Amino acid sequence: CKKLDLLLLMDGARLVAAMTSPKNDMTWNDLYRLTDVFWIGGTKNGALLGEAVVIKDPAFGANFPYHVKQRGMLLAKSRLLGIQFSTLFQGDLFSRLARHSNEAAAEMSTSLVDMGFTLWQPTDSNQVFVILPVALVQDLEKNFDFFVWENLGDGWQVVRFVTSWATELSEVRGLCVVVGAWLETGYAEGSSEAQQILLSSVCRQQDL
Repeated sequence: CKKLDLLLLMDGARLVAAMTSPKNDMTWNDLYRLTDVFWIGGTKNGALLGEAVVIKDPAFGANFPYHVKQRGMLLAKSRLLGIQFSTLFQGDLFSRLARHSNEAAAEMSTSLVDMGFTLWQPTDSNQVFVILPVALVQDLEKNFDFFVWENLGDGWQVVRFVTSWATELSEVRGLCVVVGAWLETGYAEGSSEAQQILLSSVCRQQDL
């Protein structure tokens, strides 16, 4: 960016989840040093709505308040947004909420892998990408909210589960109980998908 005289902006909608990930080695000081503009997302980490925009160069950010007003982004009661962030930044609350969402995703990911399922991507924050049989996906849709990320064909789909600051670990365990029950029923009924998943689980446990 510097070579081409460009500014570097980082979308921080999920920033706090990334910063509190066990895989992260970047500090907030690093983030400030390496970017020109970034924002700290509140909507996905406990706030009602809003982002806290950080502009490093005071001269560049001098007219930003006017830009906000001219583009229709200025709320009449916008001080309420500031109160949210003021509260979230106290006592490490923002980070604690994000760590909880990451830990919930990690528990879900570990449980699904232990049951024999394959992850589409490693679980590094609060999003779990896992490959599930379409029949199981259709069953889960009755009681759980998630997103079908990609159709792989042959009866398999990539599903994205997202945990949040409000996700109870009991909800994660409840989902895993439903998945486990589906596997047992499917295996008993001769489902090839269930048999394949359970075989994968046995092989993984025996390190084959």
